[in-house]
Amino acid sequence: MPSSLALLLIFTAATLPGWLIVRRFPNFDGDLLEQLMASLIVGITLGGTLALLLAQFGIFSLPMLTILWLLLTAALWLTTPRTPHPTPHTPPPNPQSPISNLQHLILLLWFPLALYLFLRPHEFILGAADAGVYINLGAEIAQNGGLIIEDDFLAALPESLQTAVFRPINNAAATAYYLPAFYLTDPNQPGHITPQFYPTH
Repeated sequence: MPSSLALLLIFTAATLPGWLIVRRFPNFDGDLLEQLMASLIVGITLGGTLALLLAQFGIFSLPMLTILWLLLTAALWLTTPRTPHPTPHTPPPNPQSPISNLQHLILLLWFPLALYLFLRPHEFILGAADAGVYINLGAEIAQNGGLIIEDDFLAALPESLQTAVFRPINNAAATAYYLPAFYLTDPNQPGHITPQFYPTH
């Protein structure tokens, strides 16, 4: 699947349940753009939390997340009021102000710049930047379904070969350096790999 299509699918899947949740707050008087942004933020937060819980229990998979996400969206849709709640003390409509138009213009200018600055792959591939740790840990979770990383091939290596291949480090929390931001931490569990930090840290 092309990356652009995958991003569009993720944003759409996150916005829909977020929109159903935002609609439950009739006193939220933001315009359409603000409601869409709030829906996207709520949806991404909800989806990320659900995925993290699945990974915590070691049962994460894309089909599992998709099924739960569809069930959650369906439940929200079935329980969302079909008619908007009356909003007390609704002010009369005002003409669009220049400040509001300026906000939209600034957002349109900022968004392509943000895409250029933060969607470039260099910091996810080279070095041990935080973004790279999260991306690589996410890839590991997608492959193995959990936060605990166990490498059977690494566990089968003789101890003499491990000490020759992996650089020992002077750190109370780790014994050897595996990859940028990934460490070997327990000599009694040679196949156990520990990332520098976990999601939400």
